[in-house]
Amino acid sequence: MCYKTMQQVLVLVCMGKFACASWTSIAGYPPGSKVTDHNALDLDQRAIELELSKPTIDYIQVNKIYSEGGNSKAYALFTVNPLGTALKKGDKVVGQTSRVEGKVYQNYPVGATSIKVAYQVSDNQQSYVSCKEGALRTVPADKAPAAASKPYKYTSKCFKQEQ
Repeated sequence: MCYKTMQQVLVLVCMGKFACASWTSIAGYPPGSKVTDHNALDLDQRAIELELSKPTIDYIQVNKIYSEGGNSKAYALFTVNPLGTALKKGDKVVGQTSRVEGKVYQNYPVGATSIKVAYQVSDNQQSYVSCKEGALRTVPADKAPAAASKPYKYTSKCFKQEQ
């Protein structure tokens, strides 16, 4: 009986190990879930460091990056006609013009006129998102091209002038 229990425990431990192995390690640690978006917070830190290293520091910009970020939890903010139907967090949104996909950021009641839509996030940290703006600066010419893995705006596939 004890042997059978040990086998079951071993199977569960192995299953957990394999589940963790499917996520990209971060500093040698294999996360137990998709955390690529959260892990991008270091890019906000890098953007702040870049601002602070300039000869003339723009503290308003530093505060905006600190407060608004742009690398983690990227979203689009839409002004819409009053909603005729409530929206639920996680509802799928597809841009009519761009065909970009996202999910409603939070619940919105009937009559809401502003909605946040979170951009899709991949498992790969180097290309985790295709649009990030927030308080980030445009990539300087000497640092181009823009990319998800850099601490600048990246607008490869953003919602654009949607209807």
